[in-house]
Amino acid sequence: MNIKCIYGPHPSRCWGYSLGIDPLMPPRKCPYNCIYCPIMPWFYKKTLQPQLYVYPDRIAGEIEEFIKLNGCVFNTIMIWGMGDPLLNFHTPLIIEKIREILPDYGCSNQIVLRTTGYLLREKWVQPIFSKVDCVLIPLDVIGKHRETLVEPIEKARISFLKTVIRSFPRYARRKILAEINLFRNEWFNPGETQYLLELAATLKNIGIAKVLLKSINRPGRTTGIKPLRGKQIDKARKILEEEDLEVKICSSKPDQNILLAGDIEEQVYNHVLRKPLSVKEIIKVYGNNGIVGAERLVEQGRLEKINWSSEIYFIAKKSLDLFTGG
Repeated sequence: MNIKCIYGPHPSRCWGYSLGIDPLMPPRKCPYNCIYCPIMPWFYKKTLQPQLYVYPDRIAGEIEEFIKLNGCVFNTIMIWGMGDPLLNFHTPLIIEKIREILPDYGCSNQIVLRTTGYLLREKWVQPIFSKVDCVLIPLDVIGKHRETLVEPIEKARISFLKTVIRSFPRYARRKILAEINLFRNEWFNPGETQYLLELAATLKNIGIAKVLLKSINRPGRTTGIKPLRGKQIDKARKILEEEDLEVKICSSKPDQNILLAGDIEEQVYNHVLRKPLSVKEIIKVYGNNGIVGAERLVEQGRLEKINWSSEIYFIAKKSLDLFTGG
């Protein structure tokens, strides 16, 4: 089974159908270990040191292959996979390559980079601001609970992120959005007023004025976390807007279904490695054959099924050895 750099498109509540680009590949590499992170939480490399991982030509080839088979069936290209994409020195070149390829096939899709943000002021990263439409920085928990819920390495301090973002010219800061993922567990709810006010103050202090607000909607490194819904999301939006932040709530997935061509089983496998998928999501992108493929992957010991938040999800099996090709 081939592990590819491209996965999806994913039916995103924020970005429509989002074609994922993974410049890292397994194992996960990130300065965080967020409690809600859906990516392979049982083994990862905790780091802020970039290295050379995936090369631009490989991703260019996979994108061209996908578009030739399926066309431009995605709304957004999301640069995010097994952790922070900027941990690959090649990521600015990868984004430039994607920007060059899309017009060749009549695609005019937006490109979004999702990153923890700490490497954004490095000189080799700066060219991305002219190539991407948006830089998305997850920022959910501030204060005393951050160590437990985010588990950042020592270098990934909020004070350092403030310094990084304040150093940007205005045109670059306009492209930055904060992504706030709301959740709850037995002892913490970041949607409570005191935590939201603390977060709003930090965002304004950093210089981020725009927010994407959403609830988690898939299992993370612990299944003990649950999503916030309805009135709780509306309350959070109101609090943040009263603090003069521009808030967009991510809540509606694309209405239409798409049916991809190619090896459906392999596509489902690559998608689930990055994002656990519900039965409904698999059908939305891959049709009923996607469920058949997912069940086969369970039989092969690559995936497993769990019940989370009243839905069945397919997740990567915890014993899966991706170091030897899965």
